[in-house]
Amino acid sequence: MINMNNKKTWEEAYFLAKQYYIYYGNLNIPSDFKTYNGYEYAKDGYGLGKWLAFQRKYFSKLGYNDIIIKNIDSIKDNIESINWYKMYDLLKKYFKVYNNYNIPLQFKTKNGYEYAEDGDNLGLWYSLNKNNIAKGNKPKKVENFNIINFSNEILVKFKKLIAIGFNFDRLYDKTWEEWYILAKAYYEHHGNLNIPYNFKTKYGYEYDEDGQNLSRWIINQRRAYKNRSISKEERKNSFKPLSDEQVKKLEAIGMNFEVKLTWDKWYSLAKAYYEHHGNLKVLQAFKTINGYDYNEKGYALGVWLNTQRRAYKNRGKSKEERINNYNPLTDEQVKKLKAIGMNFEVKLTWDKWYSLAKVYYEHH
Repeated sequence: MINMNNKKTWEEAYFLAKQYYIYYGNLNIPSDFKTYNGYEYAKDGYGLGKWLAFQRKYFSKLGYNDIIIKNIDSIKDNIESINWYKMYDLLKKYFKVYNNYNIPLQFKTKNGYEYAEDGDNLGLWYSLNKNNIAKGNKPKKVENFNIINFSNEILVKFKKLIAIGFNFDRLYDKTWEEWYILAKAYYEHHGNLNIPYNFKTKYGYEYDEDGQNLSRWIINQRRAYKNRSISKEERKNSFKPLSDEQVKKLEAIGMNFEVKLTWDKWYSLAKAYYEHHGNLKVLQAFKTINGYDYNEKGYALGVWLNTQRRAYKNRGKSKEERINNYNPLTDEQVKKLKAIGMNFEVKLTWDKWYSLAKVYYEHH
Protein backbone atom coordinates (compact mmCIF):
# COMPACT_ATOMS: atom_id res chain seq x y z
CA MET A 1 0.00 0.00 0.00
CA ILE A 2 1.26 3.48 -0.90
CA ASN A 3 1.97 5.81 1.97
CA MET A 4 -0.13 8.84 0.95
CA ASN A 5 1.15 11.22 3.61
CA ASN A 6 4.08 13.58 3.12
CA LYS A 7 6.37 11.86 5.64
CA LYS A 8 8.39 9.10 4.03
CA THR A 9 11.39 6.99 4.84
CA TRP A 10 14.48 7.29 2.64
CA GLU A 11 13.57 4.05 0.86
CA GLU A 12 9.99 5.22 0.17
CA ALA A 13 11.24 8.51 -1.29
CA TYR A 14 13.86 6.63 -3.32
CA PHE A 15 11.13 4.38 -4.72
CA LEU A 16 9.30 7.47 -6.05
CA ALA A 17 12.53 8.80 -7.58
CA LYS A 18 13.09 5.45 -9.27
CA GLN A 19 9.57 5.51 -10.74
CA TYR A 20 10.29 8.97 -12.17
CA TYR A 21 13.53 7.69 -13.71
CA ILE A 22 11.85 4.61 -15.23
CA TYR A 23 9.11 6.77 -16.76
CA TYR A 24 11.19 9.72 -18.05
CA GLY A 25 14.68 8.23 -18.37
CA ASN A 26 16.28 10.96 -16.24
CA LEU A 27 16.11 12.71 -12.86
CA ASN A 28 15.76 16.28 -14.15
CA ILE A 29 13.02 16.97 -11.62
CA PRO A 30 11.83 20.54 -10.90
CA SER A 31 12.53 21.57 -7.30
CA ASP A 32 8.81 22.07 -6.60
CA PHE A 33 7.70 18.76 -8.15
CA LYS A 34 5.23 16.84 -5.96
CA THR A 35 3.84 13.38 -6.63
CA TYR A 36 2.02 10.32 -5.32
CA ASN A 37 3.27 7.76 -7.84
CA GLY A 38 6.66 9.21 -8.80
CA TYR A 39 5.97 10.38 -12.37
CA GLU A 40 2.73 12.40 -12.28
CA TYR A 41 2.45 15.79 -10.60
CA ALA A 42 0.06 15.99 -7.64
CA LYS A 43 -0.49 19.30 -5.89
CA ASP A 44 -0.82 17.63 -2.46
CA GLY A 45 1.74 14.90 -3.12
CA TYR A 46 5.18 14.24 -1.71
CA GLY A 47 7.85 16.89 -2.42
CA LEU A 48 10.18 14.71 -4.46
CA GLY A 49 12.03 17.68 -5.97
CA LYS A 50 12.93 19.02 -2.52
CA TRP A 51 13.97 15.55 -1.35
CA LEU A 52 16.47 15.24 -4.21
CA ALA A 53 17.83 18.73 -3.51
CA PHE A 54 18.38 17.65 0.10
CA GLN A 55 20.33 14.57 -1.06
CA ARG A 56 22.82 16.83 -2.84
CA LYS A 57 23.31 18.98 0.26
CA TYR A 58 23.50 15.92 2.53
CA PHE A 59 26.24 14.15 0.57
CA SER A 60 28.10 17.41 0.10
CA LYS A 61 28.26 17.89 3.89
CA LEU A 62 29.58 14.35 4.28
CA GLY A 63 32.66 15.31 2.30
CA TYR A 64 31.47 14.60 -1.21
CA ASN A 65 33.78 17.15 -2.80
CA ASP A 66 36.88 15.80 -1.04
CA ILE A 67 36.26 12.05 -1.04
CA ILE A 68 33.47 10.87 -3.35
CA ILE A 69 34.52 12.91 -6.35
CA LYS A 70 37.75 10.88 -6.54
CA ASN A 71 35.76 7.69 -6.96
CA ILE A 72 32.52 8.75 -8.65
CA ASP A 73 33.59 7.90 -12.21
CA SER A 74 34.67 4.37 -11.33
CA ILE A 75 31.52 3.80 -9.26
CA LYS A 76 29.28 5.07 -12.03
CA ASP A 77 31.09 3.01 -14.67
CA ASN A 78 30.88 -0.09 -12.50
CA ILE A 79 27.16 0.19 -11.76
CA GLU A 80 26.19 1.20 -15.29
CA SER A 81 28.30 -1.51 -16.91
CA ILE A 82 26.87 -4.23 -14.66
CA ASN A 83 23.33 -3.04 -15.38
CA TRP A 84 24.13 -2.71 -19.10
CA TYR A 85 25.39 -6.25 -19.48
CA LYS A 86 22.47 -7.61 -17.47
CA MET A 87 19.94 -5.81 -19.70
CA TYR A 88 21.85 -6.74 -22.85
CA ASP A 89 21.59 -10.38 -21.87
CA LEU A 90 17.80 -9.98 -21.53
CA LEU A 91 17.72 -8.31 -24.95
CA LYS A 92 19.49 -11.28 -26.57
CA LYS A 93 16.93 -13.63 -25.01
CA TYR A 94 14.08 -11.46 -26.34
CA PHE A 95 15.52 -11.58 -29.86
CA LYS A 96 16.07 -15.35 -29.68
CA VAL A 97 12.35 -15.88 -28.98
CA TYR A 98 10.77 -13.19 -31.19
CA ASN A 99 13.49 -12.66 -33.84
CA ASN A 100 12.97 -8.87 -33.75
CA TYR A 101 13.53 -5.82 -31.55
CA ASN A 102 9.97 -4.45 -31.68
CA ILE A 103 9.86 -4.14 -27.90
CA PRO A 104 6.95 -2.17 -26.37
CA LEU A 105 8.25 0.80 -24.39
CA GLN A 106 6.76 -0.40 -21.09
CA PHE A 107 7.77 -4.08 -21.52
CA LYS A 108 9.13 -5.44 -18.24
CA THR A 109 10.68 -8.87 -17.87
CA LYS A 110 12.75 -11.17 -15.71
CA ASN A 111 13.69 -13.75 -18.34
CA GLY A 112 13.83 -11.55 -21.46
CA TYR A 113 10.74 -12.80 -23.29
CA GLU A 114 7.84 -12.93 -20.80
CA TYR A 115 6.20 -9.85 -19.31
CA ALA A 116 6.62 -9.43 -15.55
CA GLU A 117 5.24 -6.40 -13.72
CA ASP A 118 8.09 -6.50 -11.19
CA GLY A 119 10.75 -7.19 -13.81
CA ASP A 120 13.34 -4.92 -15.45
CA ASN A 121 12.02 -2.36 -17.96
CA LEU A 122 13.66 -3.80 -21.08
CA GLY A 123 11.55 -1.66 -23.44
CA LEU A 124 12.71 1.63 -21.95
CA TRP A 125 16.33 0.45 -21.66
CA TYR A 126 16.43 -0.62 -25.30
CA SER A 127 14.90 2.68 -26.44
CA LEU A 128 17.62 4.60 -24.59
CA ASN A 129 20.49 2.34 -25.73
CA LYS A 130 19.61 1.19 -29.26
CA ASN A 131 21.91 3.73 -30.95
CA ASN A 132 24.92 2.49 -28.97
CA ILE A 133 23.89 -1.13 -29.57
CA ALA A 134 23.70 -0.52 -33.33
CA LYS A 135 27.21 0.99 -33.27
CA GLY A 136 28.54 -1.88 -31.16
CA ASN A 137 29.46 0.41 -28.28
CA LYS A 138 29.68 -1.24 -24.85
CA PRO A 139 30.62 0.26 -21.48
CA LYS A 140 33.87 -0.64 -19.77
CA LYS A 141 33.76 -3.01 -16.85
CA VAL A 142 35.38 -1.64 -13.72
CA GLU A 143 35.97 -4.46 -11.29
CA ASN A 144 37.07 -2.69 -8.10
CA PHE A 145 36.11 0.55 -6.40
CA ASN A 146 36.11 1.82 -2.83
CA ILE A 147 34.98 4.84 -0.89
CA ILE A 148 36.78 5.44 2.35
CA ASN A 149 35.40 6.89 5.58
CA PHE A 150 31.79 6.05 4.77
CA SER A 151 29.42 3.76 6.60
CA ASN A 152 27.89 0.87 4.66
CA GLU A 153 24.41 2.44 4.91
CA ILE A 154 25.56 5.69 3.29
CA LEU A 155 27.47 3.83 0.60
CA VAL A 156 24.38 1.75 -0.28
CA LYS A 157 22.28 4.92 -0.63
CA PHE A 158 24.96 6.58 -2.73
CA LYS A 159 25.15 3.62 -5.13
CA LYS A 160 21.37 3.47 -5.45
CA LEU A 161 21.12 7.12 -6.41
CA ILE A 162 23.85 6.86 -9.03
CA ALA A 163 22.18 3.74 -10.47
CA ILE A 164 19.10 5.82 -11.42
CA GLY A 165 21.07 8.67 -12.96
CA PHE A 166 21.27 11.07 -10.02
CA ASN A 167 23.81 13.82 -10.71
CA PHE A 168 25.58 14.95 -7.54
CA ASP A 169 27.65 17.48 -9.49
CA ARG A 170 24.64 19.55 -10.47
CA LEU A 171 24.10 21.32 -7.16
CA TYR A 172 21.99 23.98 -8.84
CA ASP A 173 19.50 23.54 -11.67
CA LYS A 174 20.01 25.56 -14.82
CA THR A 175 18.29 28.92 -14.90
CA TRP A 176 15.60 29.63 -17.49
CA GLU A 177 18.08 31.80 -19.39
CA GLU A 178 20.66 29.00 -19.53
CA TRP A 179 18.08 26.62 -20.98
CA TYR A 180 17.00 29.30 -23.46
CA ILE A 181 20.58 29.69 -24.68
CA LEU A 182 20.66 25.96 -25.49
CA ALA A 183 17.30 26.18 -27.29
CA LYS A 184 18.47 29.23 -29.25
CA ALA A 185 21.66 27.45 -30.29
CA TYR A 186 19.56 24.52 -31.56
CA TYR A 187 17.34 26.90 -33.55
CA GLU A 188 20.26 28.79 -35.10
CA HIS A 189 21.91 25.52 -36.16
CA HIS A 190 18.84 23.59 -37.41
CA GLY A 191 16.50 26.42 -38.40
CA ASN A 192 13.63 25.13 -36.26
CA LEU A 193 12.69 23.98 -32.79
CA ASN A 194 11.45 20.51 -33.81
CA ILE A 195 13.63 18.83 -31.21
CA PRO A 196 13.60 14.99 -31.23
CA TYR A 197 12.20 13.26 -28.17
CA ASN A 198 14.79 12.67 -25.42
CA PHE A 199 17.33 14.93 -27.18
CA LYS A 200 20.25 15.64 -24.84
CA THR A 201 22.91 18.26 -25.47
CA LYS A 202 25.74 20.25 -23.93
CA TYR A 203 25.93 23.05 -26.47
CA GLY A 204 22.42 23.09 -27.92
CA TYR A 205 22.90 21.93 -31.50
CA GLU A 206 24.29 18.37 -31.30
CA TYR A 207 23.25 15.29 -29.35
CA ASP A 208 25.33 14.33 -26.33
CA GLU A 209 24.34 11.43 -24.06
CA ASP A 210 25.90 13.24 -21.08
CA GLY A 211 24.13 16.52 -21.84
CA GLN A 212 20.91 18.15 -20.63
CA ASN A 213 17.51 16.94 -21.85
CA LEU A 214 16.49 19.90 -24.00
CA SER A 215 13.41 18.21 -25.44
CA ARG A 216 11.99 17.73 -21.94
CA TRP A 217 12.57 21.43 -21.18
CA ILE A 218 10.71 22.46 -24.35
CA ILE A 219 7.76 20.25 -23.35
CA ASN A 220 7.76 21.84 -19.90
CA GLN A 221 7.64 25.33 -21.47
CA ARG A 222 4.41 24.40 -23.24
CA ARG A 223 2.98 23.29 -19.90
CA ALA A 224 4.12 26.53 -18.29
CA TYR A 225 2.52 28.47 -21.15
CA LYS A 226 -0.86 26.83 -20.50
CA ASN A 227 -0.69 27.94 -16.85
CA ARG A 228 -0.81 31.59 -17.92
CA SER A 229 -4.56 31.51 -18.32
CA ILE A 230 -5.57 29.49 -15.23
CA SER A 231 -5.42 30.00 -11.48
CA LYS A 232 -2.89 28.25 -9.25
CA GLU A 233 -5.64 25.98 -7.87
CA GLU A 234 -6.67 24.85 -11.36
CA ARG A 235 -3.18 23.94 -12.54
CA LYS A 236 -2.43 20.28 -13.23
CA ASN A 237 1.33 20.72 -12.88
CA SER A 238 3.83 22.72 -10.83
CA PHE A 239 5.29 24.84 -13.64
CA LYS A 240 5.44 28.57 -13.06
CA PRO A 241 3.57 30.45 -15.83
CA LEU A 242 5.80 31.97 -18.50
CA SER A 243 6.19 35.74 -18.45
CA ASP A 244 5.34 37.87 -21.51
CA GLU A 245 9.06 38.38 -22.09
CA GLN A 246 9.76 34.64 -21.99
CA VAL A 247 6.94 33.92 -24.44
CA LYS A 248 8.26 36.59 -26.79
CA LYS A 249 11.80 35.19 -26.67
CA LEU A 250 10.64 31.62 -27.35
CA GLU A 251 8.41 32.66 -30.25
CA ALA A 252 11.42 34.48 -31.74
CA ILE A 253 13.21 31.13 -32.14
CA GLY A 254 10.25 29.28 -33.66
CA MET A 255 8.51 27.94 -30.56
CA ASN A 256 5.07 26.48 -31.26
CA PHE A 257 3.06 26.40 -28.07
CA GLU A 258 0.25 24.45 -29.72
CA VAL A 259 1.19 20.78 -29.83
CA LYS A 260 -1.54 20.00 -32.38
CA LEU A 261 0.25 18.87 -35.54
CA THR A 262 -0.32 20.29 -39.00
CA TRP A 263 -1.23 17.99 -41.92
CA ASP A 264 2.32 18.30 -43.29
CA LYS A 265 3.82 17.29 -39.93
CA TRP A 266 1.55 14.22 -39.78
CA TYR A 267 2.57 13.41 -43.34
CA SER A 268 6.28 13.64 -42.45
CA LEU A 269 5.70 11.02 -39.72
CA ALA A 270 3.86 8.75 -42.18
CA LYS A 271 6.65 9.21 -44.73
CA ALA A 272 9.27 8.32 -42.11
CA TYR A 273 7.33 5.12 -41.35
CA TYR A 274 7.15 4.22 -45.06
CA GLU A 275 10.86 4.89 -45.66
CA HIS A 276 11.81 2.76 -42.64
CA HIS A 277 9.37 -0.17 -43.05
CA GLY A 278 8.75 -0.11 -46.82
CA ASN A 279 4.97 0.06 -46.42
CA LEU A 280 2.17 1.98 -44.74
CA LYS A 281 0.56 -0.95 -42.93
CA VAL A 282 0.28 0.95 -39.67
CA LEU A 283 -1.71 -0.56 -36.81
CA GLN A 284 -4.61 1.51 -35.48
CA ALA A 285 -3.00 1.72 -32.01
CA PHE A 286 0.45 2.73 -33.31
CA LYS A 287 1.91 5.87 -31.68
CA THR A 288 5.24 7.46 -32.49
CA ILE A 289 7.60 10.37 -32.03
CA ASN A 290 9.96 9.80 -34.95
CA GLY A 291 7.54 8.08 -37.34
CA TYR A 292 8.88 4.52 -37.30
CA ASP A 293 9.39 3.47 -33.64
CA TYR A 294 6.46 2.87 -31.30
CA ASN A 295 6.24 5.28 -28.39
CA GLU A 296 3.35 5.20 -25.93
CA LYS A 297 3.66 8.97 -25.39
CA GLY A 298 3.84 9.70 -29.13
CA TYR A 299 1.40 10.85 -31.80
CA ALA A 300 -1.39 8.46 -32.87
CA LEU A 301 -0.23 7.89 -36.45
CA GLY A 302 -2.48 4.86 -36.93
CA VAL A 303 -5.57 6.89 -36.04
CA TRP A 304 -4.50 9.78 -38.30
CA LEU A 305 -4.08 7.50 -41.33
CA ASN A 306 -7.55 6.11 -40.72
CA THR A 307 -8.99 9.65 -40.70
CA GLN A 308 -7.29 10.31 -44.05
CA ARG A 309 -9.24 7.44 -45.58
CA ARG A 310 -12.45 8.97 -44.24
CA ALA A 311 -11.44 12.37 -45.59
CA TYR A 312 -10.71 10.76 -48.97
CA LYS A 313 -14.29 9.42 -49.16
CA ASN A 314 -15.62 12.98 -48.82
CA ARG A 315 -14.00 14.12 -52.08
CA GLY A 316 -16.63 15.34 -54.51
CA LYS A 317 -19.37 15.40 -51.87
CA SER A 318 -21.17 18.45 -50.61
CA LYS A 319 -20.94 19.38 -46.95
CA GLU A 320 -24.43 17.93 -46.40
CA GLU A 321 -23.54 14.62 -48.09
CA ARG A 322 -20.41 13.93 -46.05
CA ILE A 323 -20.61 10.95 -43.73
CA ASN A 324 -18.23 12.57 -41.22
CA ASN A 325 -16.84 16.00 -40.37
CA TYR A 326 -13.46 15.54 -42.08
CA ASN A 327 -12.49 18.05 -44.76
CA PRO A 328 -11.95 16.34 -48.12
CA LEU A 329 -8.33 15.70 -49.09
CA THR A 330 -6.89 17.90 -51.81
CA ASP A 331 -5.47 16.42 -55.03
CA GLU A 332 -1.98 17.28 -53.79
CA GLN A 333 -2.53 15.51 -50.46
CA VAL A 334 -3.87 12.39 -52.21
CA LYS A 335 -0.87 12.39 -54.53
CA LYS A 336 1.58 12.67 -51.64
CA LEU A 337 -0.08 9.87 -49.66
CA LYS A 338 -0.22 7.51 -52.65
CA ALA A 339 3.50 8.15 -53.20
CA ILE A 340 4.24 6.49 -49.84
CA GLY A 341 1.98 3.48 -50.38
CA MET A 342 -1.33 4.72 -48.98
CA ASN A 343 -4.27 2.41 -49.72
CA PHE A 344 -7.49 4.40 -49.42
CA GLU A 345 -9.67 1.33 -49.92
CA VAL A 346 -9.39 -0.65 -46.70
CA LYS A 347 -12.25 -3.05 -47.45
CA LEU A 348 -11.60 -5.51 -50.28
CA THR A 349 -14.40 -6.64 -52.58
CA TRP A 350 -15.29 -10.33 -52.92
CA ASP A 351 -13.65 -10.41 -56.34
CA LYS A 352 -10.44 -8.90 -54.95
CA TRP A 353 -10.28 -11.54 -52.22
CA TYR A 354 -10.94 -14.22 -54.87
CA SER A 355 -8.14 -12.92 -57.08
CA LEU A 356 -5.71 -13.21 -54.14
CA ALA A 357 -6.86 -16.78 -53.45
CA LYS A 358 -6.48 -17.66 -57.14
CA VAL A 359 -2.91 -16.32 -57.22
CA TYR A 360 -2.08 -18.46 -54.18
CA TYR A 361 -3.65 -21.54 -55.80
CA GLU A 362 -1.80 -21.05 -59.10
CA HIS A 363 1.49 -20.60 -57.29
CA HIS A 364 1.24 -23.46 -54.80
